[in-house]
Amino acid sequence: MLGRTIPLPLQSGWVLASDRPRLDIKLFELAKRTDLTKYIDSCVRQGEIYDGLSLLLESYYTIFFRRLDTRNVVIKNLIGALGALRAGKRVVVDLMDYWHCNKPYVVFNSLDFYILRRARCVIAWSKAIAGFMRRYLGRRCVAYLSFGVNLALADPLKVGNIFFERFPELSSYVIVGYSGGGEPYHGIDTLMYAFSLLERRRRDVFLVVQTWGGSDRILMLIKRLGLKRVAVLPPAPVFNDPLRLSFLRASSVLVNTASKVPGIYLAERTTTYWYMSAGRPIVAEATPGVRGVLKHGLSALFVPLGDVKSLAKAIEEVIDDSSFARRLGDNARRLAEEEYNWGGKLGRRARVLFSSLFE
Repeated sequence: MLGRTIPLPLQSGWVLASDRPRLDIKLFELAKRTDLTKYIDSCVRQGEIYDGLSLLLESYYTIFFRRLDTRNVVIKNLIGALGALRAGKRVVVDLMDYWHCNKPYVVFNSLDFYILRRARCVIAWSKAIAGFMRRYLGRRCVAYLSFGVNLALADPLKVGNIFFERFPELSSYVIVGYSGGGEPYHGIDTLMYAFSLLERRRRDVFLVVQTWGGSDRILMLIKRLGLKRVAVLPPAPVFNDPLRLSFLRASSVLVNTASKVPGIYLAERTTTYWYMSAGRPIVAEATPGVRGVLKHGLSALFVPLGDVKSLAKAIEEVIDDSSFARRLGDNARRLAEEEYNWGGKLGRRARVLFSSLFE
């Protein structure tokens, strides 16, 4: 007899917590593979699940939400939102991740589209995504609220020289920094190829990379390109890790990469806001998402998406022009403080938004 089983949403998808977890996980994976609704809608939901199994799992959430006294519910992404709607809740979807179909174009799962059409409001983390959603959903409520940064909890300007104390051998180099995802769709490969050009021309540059995924793949790419002056830092244990903040501050130039994958192309990446808070010059691949926050020549230097030579040239331009670099960094920091700080205008904007949605 199986133990009592409840679904729990985790970052890696759905797992089942019970008295016999190993058996339950095997049964769950079997249910995923044999879900016949994939022949009706091949677009998976978050967690790589199809509609049939998803409807069953959402029923658990319905039971949960019916026990809540509150009528107002804010849900990050779409898993659980159908259960909340069935329970009669007023649902606001915080659309952190744009979609989950693993397609090179914009498409939503049928259940997700149903939820988006019936949610009280959809909050997008990017001006570009908010604009698209308004066209996609018609007259439904769509609001923009940026990820921003909380300078009271994480301010690169308030940490010491931890990075150079940990790595004193790098203090004589010009640091080209990257902090973000390490998968191909994050665009980091373009930076690696661009740095290979820089390394051949200059002896004063050193690339420092900190990612939360794909480190092994990046190390293989470094080896294949024959890069000599590259360091890959371990992932930060917490978002405001002092070493990470000190690394951002120590960088001479920070590179914001992208790709044509819709979730990256249209996103205002969290990396962007961390760079801005560091007050260092930013070189960014131009995408609709990045253009929603930064301005070319004012708060960042833009280059065409995927253009290795232009990226290398732009990095070198910032390195060689200290006054231009300082102006870019100062403007980006000021923008973070005035427009995208949760302790200031962004926090007030969020409070007004949620008050209006649930009044």
